[in-house]
Amino acid sequence: QLFQLKETQQLHVHIGIHTGEAVIGTIGSTYRKEFTVIGESINTVASICQQGLQENRTIVMSGQVAAALKEKYQLEEMGTLPSDKALALYTLKNEI
Repeated sequence: QLFQLKETQQLHVHIGIHTGEAVIGTIGSTYRKEFTVIGESINTVASICQQGLQENRTIVMSGQVAAALKEKYQLEEMGTLPSDKALALYTLKNEI
């Protein structure tokens, strides 16, 4: 067991989904290594996650992802990302 919440604590998870290119890999030395992911799409998904947090939504996705999922899931448009008015945001209509 990684951690245990006290009865009064709650765990909230916000998931951002977006597509795009990224660079992934391990950086560091023999004594300390870290796995990292960098790129513009990673910055965008971080902003999408932050928007989900602000609007209390569990799952938020970009319009690119929503277009691929719209036939299988009921989606609800949330507007656009404040920092990028061209990026439409969606969430599941009936969240989990």
